Amino acid sequence: MFYIGPMFRYERPQAGRLRQFNQIGVEAMGSSSPVVDVEVMTMLVEFFRELGLTETRLEINSLGSQECRPQYREFLKTEIEKHLDQLCDNCKNRYQRNPLRVLDCKAKHCGEVAEGLPKLIDHLDTASADHFSEVRSLLDSAGTPYSVNPSLVRGLDYYNRTAFEVTSQNLGAQNAICGGGRYDTLVEELDGPSTPCFGFALGMERLVSLIPFDDMKSLQKYPDVFIVCLGEETKTTGFQIAHELRLKGFWVERDYEMGSMKSQMRKANKTQSRLSLIIGENEIRSGKFVLKNMETGEQKECPAQELATEIAKTSANSK
Repeated sequence: MFYIGPMFRYERPQAGRLRQFNQIGVEAMGSSSPVVDVEVMTMLVEFFRELGLTETRLEINSLGSQECRPQYREFLKTEIEKHLDQLCDNCKNRYQRNPLRVLDCKAKHCGEVAEGLPKLIDHLDTASADHFSEVRSLLDSAGTPYSVNPSLVRGLDYYNRTAFEVTSQNLGAQNAICGGGRYDTLVEELDGPSTPCFGFALGMERLVSLIPFDDMKSLQKYPDVFIVCLGEETKTTGFQIAHELRLKGFWVERDYEMGSMKSQMRKANKTQSRLSLIIGENEIRSGKFVLKNMETGEQKECPAQELATEIAKTSANSK
């Protein structure tokens, strides 16, 4: 889901950081899969690329889990206390409450201190380390450039595991165009059901200051294709195909929880996708995938290199 609307911040206004501003937010809710993290980030990177933003950089970090972070926070506080006389007043006031914010303070002396402080990425539990490793692997498989920034943190305590920012060299000290990450416990903390989430927020004024918007592409009503992945072996292939098709302008949906074929086809019907693409272990071995026309029920085998052409034909015939 996404939203666009006016926001207000109770802080001193700065260049590119206004009291009232407009924000775009994107939230993917319901799955803790690292595939979701990477799909959201790659979608954002491609969005910026389509707008012609060439001098941007994706920075990522892992904030660990709610279980491993408290121990690290206490360790970090102890280390920070050894350097209090070198920190700015802001960091002195907030290090007890949120010591992670000291790591990304923009003040020169604080940055020098932060360089020598222990990094959370070196104190992750096994599950968080595995999650971050898969995020990096999927970004690599998508060919999406990124850098790991161990000092990158979010200002709100509910974030966990993957955190990221996209920065621009053309924005000065406040160089982040947008930021976000995973927040798997927030809905539950607000008395809702357990709902893992990943999302980001983007300031429109800051974006507009970097690129003019000349026109908008018309939006289509239904997805071009719904990818059905059968078996754990198909996870990476399904991600790669979805990423490549999106780069070519197709609207792609999929089931991240990888339920039964019947369950996934039900979801494909619900989205009213024009086609479903069925990827099983046999299809991966043969290099040919099954494309099903959801309106006519017709199925055909299609080599990976011809998928875009076949999907485009169906889209053209549906218009």
